[in-house]
Amino acid sequence: NKIRLADVPVKFRYDHKDGYLLIPVIDSYTGILTVIFTIFLAILIGFTVYLISSFIGFVVDTSKGEIFTAKNVKRLRFIALTLFAFPILSYGLNYAMKCIFYDYFIPGIVVKDNLVPGLKINLVLLIIFLLLYKTFRQGKQLKDEHDLTV
Repeated sequence: NKIRLADVPVKFRYDHKDGYLLIPVIDSYTGILTVIFTIFLAILIGFTVYLISSFIGFVVDTSKGEIFTAKNVKRLRFIALTLFAFPILSYGLNYAMKCIFYDYFIPGIVVKDNLVPGLKINLVLLIIFLLLYKTFRQGKQLKDEHDLTV
């Protein structure tokens, strides 16, 4: 069982218009990857819908006057954690692509590091929702203490 490394040129094409490297993939892998990406996309869409509904629920509850509740604190924590996890997952997937297709990346061909252009906006939203979470958590604690003293 010897591993033999060979410097053999690999057939690939380059899309000059969009700047993409087109790597050939076996048909069976294409089917498997299509199923995996479809499942991943369905989970991502479901998660996004849940995230948006969580934010809408927060807005509706605050408009009703139910501001410092455990449900709102949990919603804000969930939104903040999601905004924290999104860039990590994005860069993790980017790193996985570098590991999987490392043979194709020669000095002239590199993987784009900025897969998601809105990461700066994501960082700003993360800070805002973390501050909201901390504020609402403290407000709930003060409200609970006030309810116990009255």
